[in-house]
Amino acid sequence: MATYLNAHKKKLGFLIGVFDNDHEGRTQYGNLNKEEYKYLNSHKQSNNKHAFLLPIPEYRELPFYKKHLTVEYLFTDDDLYLMVGEENFIQEEGESYKKIKGEENKQAYSIHSNIKCLVSENCEQLPMNSFNSFKPLFEKIAEMTGISLS
Repeated sequence: MATYLNAHKKKLGFLIGVFDNDHEGRTQYGNLNKEEYKYLNSHKQSNNKHAFLLPIPEYRELPFYKKHLTVEYLFTDDDLYLMVGEENFIQEEGESYKKIKGEENKQAYSIHSNIKCLVSENCEQLPMNSFNSFKPLFEKIAEMTGISLS
């Protein structure tokens, strides 16, 4: 995504890059053209291009989530269990929480693409309040675009 944002030269229009708040996402976010982007509070901006990391919800304050937050973790565990099944979660020895099983032979805690597909396919069955944790994300986008959410 950083490559696309850096290459985007369109004079009109608006482009927003939302990066997962994990190692890969923070690395890509850090690779944005430092000469072009200026840092504004909690996001980077270059003319009509904006970029920011996913905000971490209060219920994901454990160190694991501060290092491995992907968009799937914006949902609560209960909602994730409904969408992907509790069998797709693990709790390692000494941990007080469960996390989505990682992809084998990949960077630690990378979520398998099959699980990501289950989330996107099944999220429409969730009640509206299951998306409350996405509100800071949309508030950030509204702030950047000047659009009111009310």
